[in-house]
Amino acid sequence: MIGTWLTNLICALIGFLLIMFVSLPQNTLETSAIRGLNASILLFLVTYFIRWIIPTVFNSNNSEEDKENSLDDVSSDHTEATEERVESGQDTQQTFQPFGENDYDEIDPIKQTSEYVKSLIHDEQ
Repeated sequence: MIGTWLTNLICALIGFLLIMFVSLPQNTLETSAIRGLNASILLFLVTYFIRWIIPTVFNSNNSEEDKENSLDDVSSDHTEATEERVESGQDTQQTFQPFGENDYDEIDPIKQTSEYVKSLIHDEQ
């Protein structure tokens, strides 16, 4: 965020004083103070919102530009790598090689979850 909470407080104080002195000739001191307090609370929140939204908008614009630049970098890297393989005589076609029975030794997640739940139930008893 831009600034600190003091920025919010200063804006709220300026709003309070402005509303207080502008409404004092037409209203009582109590009414002017209440209106000034309401204005200061509102200005505090509006200032906070503005401090939050400005970096968010600028960061989203920068992130879109970064995404476009990174996509350009990836496509140029892929093109360079392909050109190097073609120039060196390597085959650019890749063949699909599926997993064998022994290549995949992961425990079934459903079985693993059920064993965990069973151990929790036995721990409670």
